[in-house]
Amino acid sequence: MKRAILVLLLFSLPALGQNISGSLSGTVLDSSGASFAGADVKVANTQTGFVRTTKTNMEGFFALPDLTPGTYNLEITAQGFKQYRQDKD
Repeated sequence: MKRAILVLLLFSLPALGQNISGSLSGTVLDSSGASFAGADVKVANTQTGFVRTTKTNMEGFFALPDLTPGTYNLEITAQGFKQYRQDKD
């Protein structure tokens, strides 16, 4: 019985490698170079309109995992600060 289970697990492993996705991460800094906590980060897929959002943590870090392949625009906003936007031209 142990052999049958092992064989099934080995055949299921290649399927795990078929998932295609990407991620985007970074650190938001203010003009003095200090990390900025609580900034709103948004990415939008230019082809599908799909939007994902997150906030930076206490160290200014953000991560957006499991993004579908495509072209994304990035927008970072925080109250009292100028909006940062990076569009794919």
